[in-house]
Amino acid sequence: LPEPRLPRFDLLSKIIIDALVIAIVAFAVSLSLAKIFAKKHKYRIDANQELIALGSANVFASLFSCYPSSASLSRSSVQEKTGGRTQVAGLVSSAFMLVFLLFLGPLLYHLP
Repeated sequence: LPEPRLPRFDLLSKIIIDALVIAIVAFAVSLSLAKIFAKKHKYRIDANQELIALGSANVFASLFSCYPSSASLSRSSVQEKTGGRTQVAGLVSSAFMLVFLLFLGPLLYHLP
């Protein structure tokens, strides 16, 4: 894994518009998906809390040169359909993906 380091702030003037657009779209997708599931399962969503969570996750991820994170309709729907109710379901699916990538990923190396 890469060591944590601060992003290059000298590039900020070149990417600020794109970064803001990505942040707005990611937040809109995440919030709309959260509202869909909140309505379906009868609970409330606090948009400010969602914004803080998504923003802090992306700021932390930027220290490791990660892609911006957002919600995924397909993944959330699959987890909901299979009975996942808590964040543990996400951790379990992430663990399976990690095992797959570490042990079976090299077998897929030659696929385009």
